[in-house]
Amino acid sequence: MMQQPLVQLFVRRFTVALIVVFILTTTGLAWGTWFYNKAVANDPHHVAVPVVKVDQGRPVNYLIVGSDSRSWVTTQKQKTQFGNPTTETGQRSDTIMIAHLDPKQKKAFVLSFPRDLYVTFPGGCHEKINAAFNPDFHCSSSTLSGGPAQILRVMKQNFGIDVNHYLSVNFVSFQGIVDAIGTVDLFIPTVARDTETGLFVSTPGCNTFNGHRALQYVRSREYEYKTDYRQANWLKDGTGDLGRIRRQQYFIRSLAQAAIHSGMSNVSTAFKVIHKALKSLTVEQGFVGADMSALVNAFHSSDPGAIDMQTVPADIGNNARGQSVLLIRSAQAAPLFARLSNHPVTPVKVPDIPTSSVTVDVRNGNGVSGAATKTMNSLTSLGFVRGTIGDTTHHDTTEIRYAPSDATRATLVKAYLANTGNLVADSTLARGTVRIVLGADFGGVAAPQTATTTPANVTTTTAPAANPGKTPGVTVPVTERGRPLVGCG
Repeated sequence: MMQQPLVQLFVRRFTVALIVVFILTTTGLAWGTWFYNKAVANDPHHVAVPVVKVDQGRPVNYLIVGSDSRSWVTTQKQKTQFGNPTTETGQRSDTIMIAHLDPKQKKAFVLSFPRDLYVTFPGGCHEKINAAFNPDFHCSSSTLSGGPAQILRVMKQNFGIDVNHYLSVNFVSFQGIVDAIGTVDLFIPTVARDTETGLFVSTPGCNTFNGHRALQYVRSREYEYKTDYRQANWLKDGTGDLGRIRRQQYFIRSLAQAAIHSGMSNVSTAFKVIHKALKSLTVEQGFVGADMSALVNAFHSSDPGAIDMQTVPADIGNNARGQSVLLIRSAQAAPLFARLSNHPVTPVKVPDIPTSSVTVDVRNGNGVSGAATKTMNSLTSLGFVRGTIGDTTHHDTTEIRYAPSDATRATLVKAYLANTGNLVADSTLARGTVRIVLGADFGGVAAPQTATTTPANVTTTTAPAANPGKTPGVTVPVTERGRPLVGCG
């Protein structure tokens, strides 16, 4: 089946970059600024969304999402390219990003939320995060339906993130936007293809992408490659949506670079492109040119490779229905969420007792298939003694149950659960045994960092390789981790 919803993924991710380039090339023109403010006021669609207002000069979070709704599709050509609205109903958001801006630092931090993250919805049920945008989905115990407001609720409920501005993008032909800028150079280290999107790279090394070919690249979720073109079989990338996010982030930086050095310096071309970008946007009511300017100024950089883009860390798992989902690594994700809330990570105080002094029981109360076994294996690998595994009734909140004299042991266990869970005294447990009841808020096991090693913030990290593999004899540009962050290095 064609993956046409992926068309809008690129547009959503790169719309901001297009606006950045526009301001870079026209900011010195008074009438350019007038046009920009007028375009922001008139071009985007506006929707009522309960964003959290902040005072001027304070850090803000821009929620940037996309819709795969085909409600706008009318012609046969559009049905062929994007899908038939009569058979592909509803809407979801396949990618969600938060752009965090701190005016004092004058730079942005962008965190991507993969579409398969398993989260809790208002009403207590659980589903992949991309269902939050679907108006047909809601918990049976809640009347709050999907849509922009639901995404804001999910962000607050699961991650403690306040959203201050909202931007979303529907299907548009980004191909024309790319072609208006020109072409983009990407370094592809191997022969590569995606039979779903039509991508085919026959020559490893620096490749030039026009709008059509770029669309195939940024849509790719079934990426395959060969380290030798004579190989009979293609090697699967196997990273799915996470790999696609990495490639899109690489493309965003590369296209920003291409735009800076191309026809975007031509004012008429810039106006044409900015209109296309803004017409694809939906923003909250009250969103004005100054709000967009703040977003643009934070991205204002002569080095697109310096844009800090990261992805919520998660592991592949299964839910109660056997569907593949992504389970957040709470310990690793906490510092990232703290950056979005401007709160430093509080070091967890770890009792000075060995893990081998605690026997752990695990009960599955969150409905995620295999969660108890996985949790037990993780804990025993860190030195805890294996106890019993079982299932129990649904729990929204994780519980760490302990004999009345074992509060210190329970606190130790909690430290290894990213400080998640309520401590509950339980006289039925034998001394030395701590029972973990996994709740919907459970996010995995990780060795805690001490007060001397836990940073107040996470430093910028280089994105993983844009593509897997490498063809022998093909010289990779000299860049970080052996892969270019922007263009061909």
